Amino acid sequence: GKHLGDIPFPERPSNLCFGGEDGKTLFVTARKSLYSLAMKVGGAGFKDAGAPEGNKVEVTISSVKEKLVYDVKSFTVRTGQKVTVTFKNPDFPPHNLLFVKPGQADAVAKMAVDMGADGFAKQFKPDTDKILWGSTMLDHGETEKISFTAPEPGDYPYVCTFPGHAILMRGVMKVVP
Repeated sequence: GKHLGDIPFPERPSNLCFGGEDGKTLFVTARKSLYSLAMKVGGAGFKDAGAPEGNKVEVTISSVKEKLVYDVKSFTVRTGQKVTVTFKNPDFPPHNLLFVKPGQADAVAKMAVDMGADGFAKQFKPDTDKILWGSTMLDHGETEKISFTAPEPGDYPYVCTFPGHAILMRGVMKVVP
């Protein structure tokens, strides 16, 4: 590739990963800070089978062992459908699954980190109206069901708010008319 320049870091980077609302933003973490570089990358992207017909939809989403990702990156439902999401955590760290308002995943993740040590008692679930529905913090082997009615059309992110997990543990529920 072509060298585009150097980025000065106060410390040596410890991790590079992609995340963000679009899944194509490069994040660089150092010991004390998180730097975000907006960088679009090529690729085929995700395929979605479209919204299922009928009034009820059941979706199962699991954490992937030792990967800090969900196994379902996106799914589609129709406005007004009764949605039941079964969230499973086969991974060893604790994880949750929070559905948030469009464009609010990063803000909610930051609020969870800002909770500091108090976050453990509150399961790193900030008290905000930006969170629509969600699970509790699940330990290894636990499962929880989340039920709701699909809202107005839009892209509704879901994210794990345990500190540091939100960079990769996210997906999108697409709601269509």
